[in-house]
Amino acid sequence: MMANLFFTAWSFWMILAVSLFGVASCVFGWIYWRRAQKLNSVLVVLAGLALCISALPLSYLREPDAEVLIDSRQALPNLANLHAQLLHAKSVRLEGDGLDVSAWRDLPVRRLNWDQRTWSKGESLSLEFPQQIAFGRVFELQVERAQARGEWRVQLLAENRQILSEHVGNGSRIRIQWLPPLIERMVLHARIIDEKGQLIDEGPIPLEVLPMPELQVQGRFAAPSFDTQALNQLLAQSQAVMDWQTQIGKALIRKELARTAMRADLLIQDAAYFEQASDSERRELLKQVESGRSLLILGANAQQAGIWKSSLGLPLRQQASASEEQEWKTPQGIALHSVQWMPSVPTDVRSSPWQFDPTQVWMVSRTWGQGKIVWLAAAGWHQSLIAQAQELKLWWQSVLDLTAVKRTQEWEWNGGSAIQAMALAGQSFQICGRGQNATSIRVSTTQSATESVQLELRPHASKAEAECAAFWPPSSGWYTWQPLPKKDVVDPAANSQGGAIYVFAQKDWPSWQRQLKRQAIAIYAQKIPEAAISSSHQLVHWPWILFSMLCLLWLWKREQT
Repeated sequence: MMANLFFTAWSFWMILAVSLFGVASCVFGWIYWRRAQKLNSVLVVLAGLALCISALPLSYLREPDAEVLIDSRQALPNLANLHAQLLHAKSVRLEGDGLDVSAWRDLPVRRLNWDQRTWSKGESLSLEFPQQIAFGRVFELQVERAQARGEWRVQLLAENRQILSEHVGNGSRIRIQWLPPLIERMVLHARIIDEKGQLIDEGPIPLEVLPMPELQVQGRFAAPSFDTQALNQLLAQSQAVMDWQTQIGKALIRKELARTAMRADLLIQDAAYFEQASDSERRELLKQVESGRSLLILGANAQQAGIWKSSLGLPLRQQASASEEQEWKTPQGIALHSVQWMPSVPTDVRSSPWQFDPTQVWMVSRTWGQGKIVWLAAAGWHQSLIAQAQELKLWWQSVLDLTAVKRTQEWEWNGGSAIQAMALAGQSFQICGRGQNATSIRVSTTQSATESVQLELRPHASKAEAECAAFWPPSSGWYTWQPLPKKDVVDPAANSQGGAIYVFAQKDWPSWQRQLKRQAIAIYAQKIPEAAISSSHQLVHWPWILFSMLCLLWLWKREQT
């Protein structure tokens, strides 16, 4: 075992103590030496030297008893053999860019020594994009490039390599958007090009566009307006099921009945309708929200601030005159203007149940039981219905996203995790679920549903109340998975559940793989105990203090005689 001695943190009092011990031992040693008491002089010096050493903040580095070398630049050994080696090792010495997250997940935790000088010379990129989106949503690909030094670009290409979208930027991050025109499963392509026009990397971008689930909406309004009419038109275009009622006169109500039986996910009311409702009607409404529904209030015609304070705990402030009216532009470019009663931002925002977004001052929200309430303090969006129809749809989609409409689902599946953004052929990935009536799942390729494998679900230690199955895809491409219900459980919705995941080839996106491997190492390092991370050990002080006391005791006895 080899050790390297070194000094850690110093302080003024440590320096003073060591100096006093050293000076005192030298002075008394010189006195004894002048008296021809050489042994006493040696004892004084040794006692002082031992005290000085005990006062010093000394530590030493100790090499591990056994270290396993993992060179990710070479072909890796069998994971089972590597696992067995690490069981008897104290540490791991890693060279290269590292291993993927699935490999680290299966290896025991050991102290990690990573030589970053052995990293690949090529650039590393981070890609973020959803593999599944609902029809009508905008697909967004985000590419992060830490080595950006000028104007670079990202291209999104169709399966026939025609450019669908392109964006040029100067920063370290570029976002590129595209609106899919059809419901289908596809494999797009992306190119990242540097400042000199040279290709940095390219690879597949898998995307599955799913049918938009029907939104079930109940609308109640105390007066007609151009804004509510525009909202009705947008919801109708999205095939939402609507129960819509608008008060036109004292005894005249315009009704639009739902085309099918429905239980509304989203409740929309203008502020006047809420204010005119009786206390019992408001309590009943809030009970529905508490059970998991969402409530959207259009605050343009609010008049009674006290009702909102007492019912929802929402403080409002009145604009004194039309001159105080504010105008905004949403991120989508929609022009809005403020209303008479605006939410009042409290001094301590953290103590308020309402969430205030300084970038969207026209909208506040809060949770209410299992549901959510959103107050929209803006008007005038109907003016964008013709000239900016697509932008208006995107803005209203963002508002509906904020309402966080909850749907009753028997199944809750997770085909990956934040640290498993890229499933690779030949490497394991997990499919996990909570609250399912299933014992196994069936995984098959999209090319041949008959060539499938059945995987047993087992409890997972790191995922509370979850059961997971691990799968090793033999090749790249789309894979579908289907839960298999228990034999004694009849689940009519089981056949409609499941999902799909794209498996990348080993050669796909080398720059992205480099970044994911480095992120996986950081996650692995977080699991290492602090004692294993530090290879430095404090020098033991008590033997030196004991030796000093023995020297002084011997000196005292000699003085007595």
